[in-house]
Amino acid sequence: MVARTITQGDLDWLRQHVLEPLNKVIEKSADAHSSTTFVNLYDSSRHHSVCDAGPWVEGIFDHDDRPAVVHPNARGHRNAADHVASAILNAIAPN
Repeated sequence: MVARTITQGDLDWLRQHVLEPLNKVIEKSADAHSSTTFVNLYDSSRHHSVCDAGPWVEGIFDHDDRPAVVHPNARGHRNAADHVASAILNAIAPN
């Protein structure tokens, strides 16, 4: 197995300096178009990083040592699907 080199500090830095600004740019872009909805997965994925007990993403390598580059695993995809489905249902039948 390949040694993992991403630390919790690395993940905290990536969240604060990469993911948060990127999500704000994407959300602002979506808000500029009335026909789009930004589906925010940031909060729901917190505490499910590669360093957490129940990760929703693979690290640099997956459990079979294949390159994964922090790609969602089945649980991460399920989280995204649930949020996107909810946004779609809300768009076609708002509460």
